[in-house]
Amino acid sequence: MNKTFQRVLVSLLFIWVMLGLTGYADHLRAQQSQSQPGGGISGFPATVTGGVSGGVPCFTSSTTLAASAAIAANVLIKGGGVGACIAATSLSDNGTTVSTAEPIATTGSLSSGSSPPTNTAGTAGGIIFKEGTAFTGVSATDGIYANSTNHCADAINQTVDEGCLVAGPVQNCGTSAACSATAQLSTKIVYGNAALSSGSPSTVTITGISPAFTSSTSYVCTLGGQSNATTGLYSVANVSGSSFTITGPSTTTTVVNYLCVGT
Repeated sequence: MNKTFQRVLVSLLFIWVMLGLTGYADHLRAQQSQSQPGGGISGFPATVTGGVSGGVPCFTSSTTLAASAAIAANVLIKGGGVGACIAATSLSDNGTTVSTAEPIATTGSLSSGSSPPTNTAGTAGGIIFKEGTAFTGVSATDGIYANSTNHCADAINQTVDEGCLVAGPVQNCGTSAACSATAQLSTKIVYGNAALSSGSPSTVTITGISPAFTSSTSYVCTLGGQSNATTGLYSVANVSGSSFTITGPSTTTTVVNYLCVGT
């Protein structure tokens, strides 16, 4: 074997060895990049240590990468702030319904529906319904909607539409022939019947109205249903906001119907 051929073989052997060493070095660097801080990951899935299945990687400092606690399926997350990982919230979303057991508070508005109201919220807050058609009532449920025909809050009791909660405002006409038509926004109505206690005159005192009327002068009562005498022989005297006395003829136990309205 001549010297030239030997030199060629030696050169080829040297190149082969160097290529092998270079490939091995690249392999070592790839492993180090996946296991050492600051290293990159060339692809997924990647094998790491110290992770949490179901958790989310997070920086707990500018140089520390950690893992959060496991987050359950469908649970929304919230930031943990400086030095902490994200965490689970009480909100869950199963793709159909977003739910939480916590109360929801807002200083703005909370809207729902395909075309929700656009009212500006006041300082007292409120519940606003946009007028439309009734929802479908089902057994063991009750609800309210804004009736676009009657322009009122309409109640549905299970599958029965009970109609407007307030069919129209109660008005106080005052003490003159011309009705002042003053709307009464917190009107109470009390009705019932009771038998007079025989005496001279015969009376019965109704007590225990609760919640009571504001005072003895904030309501009026009318009588009806007397069978033994004309209405003119009966009268009502308001004792207080929670009591009034019905007076009738002497020695009678007539059952008298009463209806009281006021504030």
